Amino acid sequence: MRAQTSVRATFRVVFRAATHKHKHKHKHKHKHKHKHKHKHKHKHKHKHKHKHKHKHKHKHKHKHKHKHKHKHKHKHKHKHKHKHKHKHKHKHKHKHKHKHKHKHETMSHPNTELIERFYTAFQQRDAETMAACYADDVVFSDPAFGELRGEEARDMWRMLVSRAQDFSLTFDSVEADERNGRAHWVAGYTFSQTGRTVVNRIDARFAFREGRIVEHRDTFDLWRWARQALGTKGALLGWTPFVQRAIRAQARKGLDLYRRRQRRT
Repeated sequence: MRAQTSVRATFRVVFRAATHKHKHKHKHKHKHKHKHKHKHKHKHKHKHKHKHKHKHKHKHKHKHKHKHKHKHKHKHKHKHKHKHKHKHKHKHKHKHKHKHKHKHETMSHPNTELIERFYTAFQQRDAETMAACYADDVVFSDPAFGELRGEEARDMWRMLVSRAQDFSLTFDSVEADERNGRAHWVAGYTFSQTGRTVVNRIDARFAFREGRIVEHRDTFDLWRWARQALGTKGALLGWTPFVQRAIRAQARKGLDLYRRRQRRT
């Protein structure tokens, strides 16, 4: 019995010693773990601070970019305004030109109207209105009649209008100022002496005084006229001075005969 009791006591002592060492070791390990955790927390805080700084830098960069964009937009608006002003000036110039053209078309010189009245009366075979456009001392000339003065010129138009057959007339390119003017006209008719059709293209020059025509000079190709009016003879010889003098003499003879008959009546 005593031996068993001694063994048990010895076992208890050993068990207690072992338990004590185990507890001590456990406590030691626990402290070690605690220190490890403490270090881990320390490292974690350090990392946290590092992240915080990184975010701060990122925000700073973001603000910098935002300012840059803002400046870019401002420049864009400035350019847009500049273009708008440029368009406005362009429209203003366009309107100015349009007004200038409108004035040019609507405002004609009185002498331009005088020429137009002369040829409009010719289209209507109104010889008296044509004669009224001339001054008393008017000078007229063309390749067929030569030079005519005063009443001779007015009687020439009276004769041509009264004898015209299949007559037509157009005129254009009328221009005039205070002293001078011009026009282009085309007369179509049948030449009574041969019965041939003539289309004569004529350039006219005018001089004015006090609202009337004081000088009227028509120019045209007399050889071309002779080819149409006289046929083969005119085509072969119409360019020669001899034939052209004969044409003028015949024209003046017809005018003189007309004027004598008019005086008798």
